[in-house]
Amino acid sequence: MQTTSQAIVLSKINFGEADLIVKTYTKEFGICSFLLKGIRKSKSKKFRPSYFQVLTILDLNFNYRENRNLQFITEAKPTEVLNQLYMDFGKTSMLYFIAEILSQAIIEESKDEGLFSFLKDQILQLEKEENYQNFHLNFMLQLSKFLGFYPDFSLDEFPYFNLVEGEFQLKPTSNYCFSGDNVSLLKSLHQESYTQIRLNKEKRNAFIDFLILYYEVHLQGFKKPKSLEVLRGLF
Repeated sequence: MQTTSQAIVLSKINFGEADLIVKTYTKEFGICSFLLKGIRKSKSKKFRPSYFQVLTILDLNFNYRENRNLQFITEAKPTEVLNQLYMDFGKTSMLYFIAEILSQAIIEESKDEGLFSFLKDQILQLEKEENYQNFHLNFMLQLSKFLGFYPDFSLDEFPYFNLVEGEFQLKPTSNYCFSGDNVSLLKSLHQESYTQIRLNKEKRNAFIDFLILYYEVHLQGFKKPKSLEVLRGLF
């Protein structure tokens, strides 16, 4: 079935001498992977390797077959021009971190237009944002809404947060109950814009570890992204 869809590139790997395998999240079909034959050596103007950088937003034409692991693109072009994301080293580093998060977190193949719209809006927001040091913190918190474990803030006057239950408690009931700066920051991110929150590097890094632990509790097999160490050095 020849079809079209917008897609967000999640990852890419070289295959053979000239091919590329690209994993995307599409608006119409959810997770789709594509085999781009000969693209690393081809001079074709239909699509170029530069189109498939992580978190690029694309308009794709392709021949979709439901039970095929790798689809084949007939035409591709960028939907949006994202100059800042690939020229600003800080934003590029954040892109790779977010792409690693998404590659691990989004497993279901079925489409979710709400999730697609969220991801597209977040990418465009990062492109134009000047004060983006806390962007990845807010991104992980907001993404948890679509993954099914966004914290329940109805009792956020309580001092402890239970990572397993995703709720606030008056007293700790397990080793996964925490209080202190990370829990206070969790509440602040829920109530305020991430651009208004002031953090030093130590507190920012402590909180990202807290969020990664939250993801590890709720997503089987989730691991700390390799690109995190680059972010630690930058922000």
